Amino acid sequence: MSYLMRSSSPERLMSLGVTHEARRMLALAADRSVESRAQLAKTMVCVSIESARTLSAGEQSMMSDILCRLIATVEHEIRHELARELSKAPDVLPGVVNLLANDEIEIARPILEHSGILDDPMLVEIAQRRSDEHRLAIAARARIEEPVTDALIEHGGDDVIAAVISNHGAAISREAMELVVAESRRVDAWRRPLLDRADLPPGLAYQMYWWVSAALRRRILTDFEIDEQTLDNAMARAARTALPVVDEKSTEGKALALARRMRQVGALTDDFILQALRQQKIPLFVAAFAERAGISYELAWRAINHNGFESLIILAKAAGMVRNIVSYVVLILASARVNDGVLKLNILERILTTFDRLKLDHCKRVLAYWQQSPELREAIHRIETGQRPVPVGGRSRLRLAR
Repeated sequence: MSYLMRSSSPERLMSLGVTHEARRMLALAADRSVESRAQLAKTMVCVSIESARTLSAGEQSMMSDILCRLIATVEHEIRHELARELSKAPDVLPGVVNLLANDEIEIARPILEHSGILDDPMLVEIAQRRSDEHRLAIAARARIEEPVTDALIEHGGDDVIAAVISNHGAAISREAMELVVAESRRVDAWRRPLLDRADLPPGLAYQMYWWVSAALRRRILTDFEIDEQTLDNAMARAARTALPVVDEKSTEGKALALARRMRQVGALTDDFILQALRQQKIPLFVAAFAERAGISYELAWRAINHNGFESLIILAKAAGMVRNIVSYVVLILASARVNDGVLKLNILERILTTFDRLKLDHCKRVLAYWQQSPELREAIHRIETGQRPVPVGGRSRLRLAR
């Protein structure tokens, strides 16, 4: 308190525009009781707010220094009360706000959630240095810019990241979005909030497709459109990588050769594909789909063998298969997948309804994107081999490039 007495003569306080408070504040400063310190802190905060716009930079610095020293000495309840009062005040000394924002979470929370005085560098530093509770409070702000969300995602735990992606006022960089999407295979709680975001690129949604629930897969199919730019970008990246090649002498290679000959003579029909399945000629069944849809055997196999039937109906639609043949294919495959070998009627109807809603061009673009995306091929390979997902660029989990 001696610092305040030395720095704040009546003349100095009058120069700060607080003449009417000078005597009372000096009297409070002379009294070392807990109650006097608390009242002095409240009074000086009020004065600083009222006079903030009229103070010079030097005067603001001095006032901030005095207040920070004073606030550090008052009780928890008083700091909590001050934080609540200052959290929405438009004219507060930044140093005071920053001090309270770095306090224990019960005090810091209202400041972190609401104060407009905290700028991005302040928020980034808090996100880097403080606890996940502080990060959760920042994640609740009405608007968060990319540098802050980058820091929250890089330094926060799963709950913090869930809060960030659930906040539609949080701007998320493409790089951070790619990292979170890659990790969403591990964290189920992130999947729906990611798909709820209007800024989730369709290409990333279709990467998530391979590890989300059936309900979310159907949502991806109907809500996310692969545009030409997304497809062009995937093709450009694919040009730098090698597509998988099937050995012509293998069973799969021979099946592809037969399917190609059947297409050339106009015999690669829906009935041919259905007959191959009924006869359990699975390599030929897969090869026929691949040839009809213009994709690799590998992708056709993954689409047919994937959990649920959403991938299959994308493939069937892109291949131009008619609805009644699709229903037979689904029922036959279900006999091997469903526990009792019988697919419930309501599930079949839901699958066929999704098939009816899908557009041919949309399904072709989705398959083309899956075919061309080297990141997706790597992600699927990791799913199949039980490895951790790796985001674009091969960086480790949630560490952003600088």
